Amino acid sequence: MIFSVLFRLIVFLYEIGQVVVIDNATFPKGERIQQLIHNTGCKLLYLPPYCSNIK
Repeated sequence: MIFSVLFRLIVFLYEIGQVVVIDNATFPKGERIQQLIHNTGCKLLYLPPYCSNIK
């Protein structure tokens, strides 16, 4: 169910060649989500992990 909703949103929102930037939450790291984004012709980039020592 949730995958079909995500599929519709991703296909509707993203265009070929766009870069999709995602944080480090666990759900977008799933194989199905990654494949779906790549199948739309987009590039997937992850934000680096949070580091509280950065000033």
